[in-house]
Amino acid sequence: MDSLERSTDVARITFLLAAIVALLGASGCTNTGLFLTQLAGIVTDANGDPVRNAQVTAGSRTTQTNSGGAYVIDRLPEGTHVVRASITSQGVTFSGRQVVSVFRGERSKSANITVVRTDQQARMYGTVRDRFGSRIAGARVFAYAGTLSSNVSITNSNGDYDLRELMSGVTYEVSASARTYDNDNSVVLLSAGEARQFDFVLNDESNASLPAPTNLFAVAWTTPYEVTRTPETDRAYEAIKDYLKPERGRRKASGRLTPGGYHVEADLFWDPVSSTTLENLLGYGIYRATTALGASVAVDFLRDPYATFFADIDDNLREGRTYYYEITALNTSYPDTQNSESGFSNRYGVETLGELALLQPTLSPLTFRWLAAVGTTEYAVYLFDSYPGIAVTPVWSSFATSGTSMQYDGSQLQAGKRYYYLVVGSANGGESLTLSRIGDFVAN
Repeated sequence: MDSLERSTDVARITFLLAAIVALLGASGCTNTGLFLTQLAGIVTDANGDPVRNAQVTAGSRTTQTNSGGAYVIDRLPEGTHVVRASITSQGVTFSGRQVVSVFRGERSKSANITVVRTDQQARMYGTVRDRFGSRIAGARVFAYAGTLSSNVSITNSNGDYDLRELMSGVTYEVSASARTYDNDNSVVLLSAGEARQFDFVLNDESNASLPAPTNLFAVAWTTPYEVTRTPETDRAYEAIKDYLKPERGRRKASGRLTPGGYHVEADLFWDPVSSTTLENLLGYGIYRATTALGASVAVDFLRDPYATFFADIDDNLREGRTYYYEITALNTSYPDTQNSESGFSNRYGVETLGELALLQPTLSPLTFRWLAAVGTTEYAVYLFDSYPGIAVTPVWSSFATSGTSMQYDGSQLQAGKRYYYLVVGSANGGESLTLSRIGDFVAN
């Protein structure tokens, strides 16, 4: 092994202990412990576009997603929580849910939720048993339709699960998974309003050696975070993120606030595994380093065999820094055997940019202005004729400039009408992005 694998022995031990706690805590019942923690993730629509200003609720705690679709819920008791997201856009209501385990004094990351039109939803329920017919409590059932992350349900003490708010008319890959068993995988296509029973049978674990994940890459975002922002604002930023980076939506988590009130996030992507690997895959180990050759530190255990995306939302992320990531694949024997964790993927570095602040535009002629953001090499302006949210695309976008202003050169704007815009800064071939707040003006 080269020098990178090197000092990761300590990191692997730390990660192993964290994963054991997570695995032991992943029961089907809700734990109302006294220790408070945090939960974070991203809300997207069925196309994988980020949803701004969605309302997200876990227990008695409620928050809203920001401009990048990210959310953070504070002061949750440790245990297993059902997290729900909902939003109404242009008279249509969308909702979704996720089941997440959170642990003492930690922030649970990548608790991502896909929202679906409420009039196009379906349900799947059933029982998970072992090969002898015994019911398995605490098993996880995943339903994946190519979105940011899987829908998840955890079986109760009777081995029963219930997956609600699924999309109709799309084919889901479904899997039941539990430690010390191989996964049971299948596919399901549901119609609107359908409630289908679907049972799983898990065979004993085979402890197969897994290949390292491949083609890891990352995109860094710096986005505004406003405590007083409305749900509409949050939806807008998520939609803009997916418009700018479609792969984020197709595959689909947030970080520290910068001094100016901005949010830093690193999105990781990698290739899906083969069907053979999927039979034995428990999830992924996520590792991060702060130098190109430095030691990787375990930052999360991603318990989703279908995952090809992880959004790092650690409070320790800072603007103007470069972070380096690696991931590993974990089999269903983890952490009980020596070969239950694969080798590392490729290491990938990504730079976070500084905050991008708007200046008041001038109107005659219409000129958009902003302050330079740390690390940013190019800027572009996007103009909208209504507040940007789900299914709202720009009516004009500028060419890229290295400067801090851009004159509008599009078609005549309607006098007296309010328009909305934002500026997007980028660097490193579009792998580092920073978004301004959404500005507005009335055309003259």
